[in-house]
Amino acid sequence: MTESFANPLSGEFDPQVLAERNVPLVGELPTDSMHRLQAAAVSVTATVNINLKLTRAKDGSCRMDGTIVHTLGLCCVRCLDEVEIPLHATVKLALQCASEAFIEQPEGYDLYEYADNRLDLIRLVEDELLLALPLAPKHVDISLCNQGVIAWLVPDSTFEEHTQSPFAILKR
Repeated sequence: MTESFANPLSGEFDPQVLAERNVPLVGELPTDSMHRLQAAAVSVTATVNINLKLTRAKDGSCRMDGTIVHTLGLCCVRCLDEVEIPLHATVKLALQCASEAFIEQPEGYDLYEYADNRLDLIRLVEDELLLALPLAPKHVDISLCNQGVIAWLVPDSTFEEHTQSPFAILKR
């Protein structure tokens, strides 16, 4: 057995070898080397939970199915405070080595290309988590937001409305 087969969660491995043996990838990955994910978040917990399985399809291609679960601290777009966002990424990938002949993308699977018969699992997981990020993270209820900021956004009741349109002078 090669070292990458003994512990595929430690980094790079040949997915074709693991697919032949139906090896599950279950466990926790450290987030300390996921720099793009750290840059996108306010806070990142130390590990990501993965439950992935590599299989060989009837056409000989390598497939990866499973889930990636993680919780990130992101900036709420309403109040600008941190909000904990649970991420649950469903993974359905057809793995393609860059040096192999192109395979047709199977129905229901996204194509993921890797180089030199070595798949970097940490990079793949980071890619999937970045794709799972919400476009506008916010607290599930506005009552959970920073009330000082929310109060500032509500118009002051003592503010007098102008009854005359600013364009009224153009009527003359």
